[in-house]
Amino acid sequence: MPRKRSKETVPSPQTGRMPIAIKAALIGLAGVILAAVIPKIRCDSTPCPPAFWLVKGASYHPDSTLVVRAMNEPAMKKEALIFELDDFPFYDAAPAICIEGAFFWHIDLRKLRLPEFAYTEGKHRVRFGFTRETMSRGQPLVFDTEPPQGQVIISSESDGEKIISGQVVDENPLDEQNISVELAFRNQENLQTVTLPAKRTVDASGRSMYEFEYLVQNIPEISKSDPRYKQPFFALKVKDEAGNEFMQESTYSAFMVEGVQKFGTRATQVILQKIEDDESPRLAVRINSRSPAMQQDIVVGPPLFTLKIRIRTPKYVSLSWTRLPANLRPAQEQYVMLRQNRPIGISFDTTFTDRSIDPDSAFQYQVLARGSEGKYYASNTVQMPGRKERQPFLRSTPATLSEDSVRVMLKEKNLFHSVWNEESSGFANQFDSQEIKGDKVIIDGATGLMWQQSGSPDLMIYDNAKKWIADLNRKGYAGFHDWRLPTLEEAMSLIEPEKRHSDLYIEPAFDKTQFLIWTSDMVKGGSRAWIVGFLNGDCYGFDLLGFSSYVRAVRSGQSSAE
Repeated sequence: MPRKRSKETVPSPQTGRMPIAIKAALIGLAGVILAAVIPKIRCDSTPCPPAFWLVKGASYHPDSTLVVRAMNEPAMKKEALIFELDDFPFYDAAPAICIEGAFFWHIDLRKLRLPEFAYTEGKHRVRFGFTRETMSRGQPLVFDTEPPQGQVIISSESDGEKIISGQVVDENPLDEQNISVELAFRNQENLQTVTLPAKRTVDASGRSMYEFEYLVQNIPEISKSDPRYKQPFFALKVKDEAGNEFMQESTYSAFMVEGVQKFGTRATQVILQKIEDDESPRLAVRINSRSPAMQQDIVVGPPLFTLKIRIRTPKYVSLSWTRLPANLRPAQEQYVMLRQNRPIGISFDTTFTDRSIDPDSAFQYQVLARGSEGKYYASNTVQMPGRKERQPFLRSTPATLSEDSVRVMLKEKNLFHSVWNEESSGFANQFDSQEIKGDKVIIDGATGLMWQQSGSPDLMIYDNAKKWIADLNRKGYAGFHDWRLPTLEEAMSLIEPEKRHSDLYIEPAFDKTQFLIWTSDMVKGGSRAWIVGFLNGDCYGFDLLGFSSYVRAVRSGQSSAE
């Protein structure tokens, strides 16, 4: 249980004593010199005592982990270490770890149940050794009990979206803590939590800084007349290893205020006070007891909903997913977005835009959906390759295909077909809408293909479709002269696994006029061409002369514009 430090033993600023930070630096320097000298000590008639070195220095929080290294032959034993603090021994403080001939011990001070005097700032004396053997010489160790400081900012970039960013600063330059951050969002009568990773950096003065950021999108609209408007909606808890905690709760009305909010009781800087077990505030109870850890409540089994990359640009990735089955869907839907298995944001609808990407890096995304019974369901995972890894791999040369060969192709390329391959999650497109020389195009970063955003305004038979393509190249649509009809697999790569655009199985970035399009592939055994239909999410063969369809031209994207 976290302990309150005894304030009577803390040196007064008026004593004129050397500041702890300077003292710790001098002690650390002495430790380095000592570590260099110890191996050279020779023993004559009397046995040498074991010698150890505090690897990280000599200034720590009372909840830190001491990393101890053996520095001479008597200390190199694969035995549990005795840790002595101010003549107070702790037996079996840590097991030995041998790494390439070097012996280490990691002493977790949290597990030793330190006496009350250990929680006082200032210099302490430590020794190390083994059972029934001589202890090492005493070494100084400084405890810095000043807790970290925290700052949380909530800002708005657009309607229905909030960015939650925070920073925890640790003034101790030699300590490295594990900072935990929990966010909670109210969903009907339940409070759902997510644990965030905190990234550690070190500033110019040597302070440890732990930063975190979280994006909330598609926040539901609640009117002022709704009772939920003034009910708790958002909660946050930051905690360090010693049990220092900062907690904040916000109603929906306060959370949605335009501009920047800085949570805390002391302007922007909030001292993270220790919370005793018998003084746990209401927020801590909500997070700990009413909301089980999300990672432990994921239902095992095949995905019940499908995640897909909608648009991929050098600056952002837009994702969308289907909903849970109706019998598992809560009244207020809520989804947690994971990137590389780490939570990066939450959405109250079936879309999310990740704007913090490296355009050349590959990522893996997954979504966790909260079910009506309180458990989480995981979607499929989708891979977003980096720009340097993306290569066109869909066939671009026309071919003659039988129905059986088309069925095989759909399976091999993971192309959705509402009848022949309905289990498919659909092709992982990475669309980027652009306007070139006044003409609208959509570039698929996954294949390198460039598509017309729209296409022919009218239905036409196959021969007229080829003439329309020739006229497009003569005019130089978007500055290019190599437009063509797509192959069947290229056109099928546009099919979404569910209706995305009005009543069509296609990304909304495309014009919905062209609800079916010609391809350049012929049907085996007759004068028919394959057509792709976005109305039903399928493909079929139709007569070249007796049937009319729209045209959406494509090009392979290799040549440059004029």
